[in-house]
Amino acid sequence: MTDSSGSIKPIVIGEHEVHVSWNPSKKRGRAYAGYLADLRPFGIKRVWASTLVKLEEEVRAAMAPLTGEADRLVLKRAALREYERARKMAAELGLELDEALQKLRTIKTMEAKAGCRVEEAFQFWVPHHNSAKHEVPVTELVSLFIKSRETAGNSIVDLRDLKTHLGWFAGKFTCPLAHVTADDYDEFFASFQVAPTTLKHYRGSVSRLVNWAKASRYVPDIYPGVPEYPSKAKRKRLRKPLLTMEDRDKMFVCSKEKEKPAALIAAYAPCRSCELDRAHFEDINWSNSTLTIYADDAKTGVTRFVYLVPKLMKLLEQYRGRAGKIYPHKSVSRMWPNLAERAGISWPKNGWRKAVLSYLLAFTQNEAGVAAQGGTSVKELRNTYVTTVDFSLGAEWFGLGASDYHPARPVCLQVGASSPQLSNPEQPGKCEMNILTLPVAYVAQR
Repeated sequence: MTDSSGSIKPIVIGEHEVHVSWNPSKKRGRAYAGYLADLRPFGIKRVWASTLVKLEEEVRAAMAPLTGEADRLVLKRAALREYERARKMAAELGLELDEALQKLRTIKTMEAKAGCRVEEAFQFWVPHHNSAKHEVPVTELVSLFIKSRETAGNSIVDLRDLKTHLGWFAGKFTCPLAHVTADDYDEFFASFQVAPTTLKHYRGSVSRLVNWAKASRYVPDIYPGVPEYPSKAKRKRLRKPLLTMEDRDKMFVCSKEKEKPAALIAAYAPCRSCELDRAHFEDINWSNSTLTIYADDAKTGVTRFVYLVPKLMKLLEQYRGRAGKIYPHKSVSRMWPNLAERAGISWPKNGWRKAVLSYLLAFTQNEAGVAAQGGTSVKELRNTYVTTVDFSLGAEWFGLGASDYHPARPVCLQVGASSPQLSNPEQPGKCEMNILTLPVAYVAQR
């Protein structure tokens, strides 16, 4: 503030200038430097200080009400460096300094409430919410999905369709699957000028890919997937004829030695081919005539005990004492069409399972019990598997008589000359109601 002539420059605060003059003080005969700022033109008393720096600070503090918030604070040295560094860090985050402090305060409040630090939360989040898989492109995802289906033993026809349909999908979208929106799906499917039934098949293949990607965490949990679309396909369900006992016997005759145990169990027990793939001879309980389908082998993920009828146990007796897999090769489902071709019959899709469940329901007249034995629901049993057959055919298929035991059969079921009936214990011989009208019931004791 002082030039070479010794005059003192005024203090400038905003648009205001404050006149400063020398004003030394004397004490005990000695003179001490001092400066006086005249603030009377602004309605404020004069300010004195021993140095010009202190004088300017006091003048700015006194003038703050007149000049606003910007002139209240004077930073220098370390305080100024800290302020500039804080502003720079806030700017890197795209925030003003006060906004950054407010967010920090919110975070600290949440930390105190949760009892942990933000760093600890991220250390838990990263291994449990790996988002790196979300960036896998659709082309690579399709290859991984098809490879997983090949490993699972899907049919050649199914793999061929998946490769074709998903090849079109991968050709359209090269981005990560999580970036494909509902509008993108609609636009993709609208590009096909095909029959409604064919389009439904295409959508099904893409939906299988998306469901697998969600289960394998290649997309976030909140990803909506393929949007719902009311299909225009109207196709009458075709009920194909069941395998007959003649067909069954022909296949037994044509089966090789290594195929016979699996063929026998598939023809008499309501288990899936994929479950039979994983079953071992050790899973057969010879004392109570059951095959245990363990949870990790079952399609439904639930352990169940499948009853093996006496006729089947007699046929399997020659394999008693064996160990290892019942079917030694990779996929038993691939064996059935080849075996049927050798036997000279046409193989219906899922032929064994539909036949066994239909004949078993005819014999037991108990939908809930048959569904439990087959590891399915009553609704699925009705809609997918069952074809109506006579009681006599059901009994003949399993080699059972009218009064023979089966765990899925109600204990009160009696068979007359024509059809099963529910006996009335108070009036023997009188039919109380048809068994099909009974509520679900029934576990019989041997």
